[in-house]
Amino acid sequence: LVSIESLQLPGYFLTIKAMKAIFEIGKRDGSNELLPPPKEQLFIVNRSRFRKIANGITINPLVNSQKALTTDGNFFYFEKLGNDTDSVRDTTIFPIKSMCQKKDYISFATVPSTTINVMAVHKYSLKEYQKTKEDKLAKMGCFKFQEIEHEKYIVFKHLTSGKYIKALPDGTVILSGTEITAQHKFLLRGTFRSGDEETGAQSKVTLGTPQNTFLGQTNVNLIDAKGSAVSKNTLMNVLFDGTAWNIINQDRFLSSLDDKTLSFDLDKPLITPEKRNKINKITQVAVYGPALGNKKRFQIQEIFEPK
Repeated sequence: LVSIESLQLPGYFLTIKAMKAIFEIGKRDGSNELLPPPKEQLFIVNRSRFRKIANGITINPLVNSQKALTTDGNFFYFEKLGNDTDSVRDTTIFPIKSMCQKKDYISFATVPSTTINVMAVHKYSLKEYQKTKEDKLAKMGCFKFQEIEHEKYIVFKHLTSGKYIKALPDGTVILSGTEITAQHKFLLRGTFRSGDEETGAQSKVTLGTPQNTFLGQTNVNLIDAKGSAVSKNTLMNVLFDGTAWNIINQDRFLSSLDDKTLSFDLDKPLITPEKRNKINKITQVAVYGPALGNKKRFQIQEIFEPK
């Protein structure tokens, strides 16, 4: 979670106003000390889905994380994230060496086409400019990202029932409610969007509340995180299958067969293995159990709350 200050406009911070991306002055107290930024000046930095550039990022406003900073080739604005190639490209910027050569400042370029364009301040807006060595552009194209201390939560919406995963006071975890409350917010420990660069293995995470950890496999409930060692039973993968997310613990998928209770189940489990004769000819095909389908699929929403 960050605020973004302009070198061209000291004390002015990127702000979302409807679809506009503008710079507004930061609020100060009676002693002229900078106050914590309002939510309209806070942004989430995510890795871009544009894979042609390894270090591409997207900038999402805290007040509406479904939108992203987008370029139309001229000006920047905020628009709802899309899945098509053009949308993914236009919401991608990538860091380059600071054009102003100042410590703590950074510059950004858009996805290259015929020219290399950079993001820079134009009056109080953001605009694309072709990269040059002009001193004026160097100052216009430099920004300071200030990290804001925060807590990160995640909520899961079941695809078939439309209900959210909810933690009850007794530690039971169920599907309940179609509006997000405090009991639907789980703390996320770890980064599920990245994997091991050498093996490609997806990073594992734990999910829970400030006091407890989400337990998998045997019982879907919360356990005392302080009194229990983090084991493979509590480590999970949160994986994207192309259109929705799966929560996986040791090859079992978190699912709901009745749209209320939760369990970790095998998807298409092997019931009877295939049989072959002495000349390796199949005499009986393998029999598998039913597929979980959408019962194991969730939509997710990440929630950032400044401390």
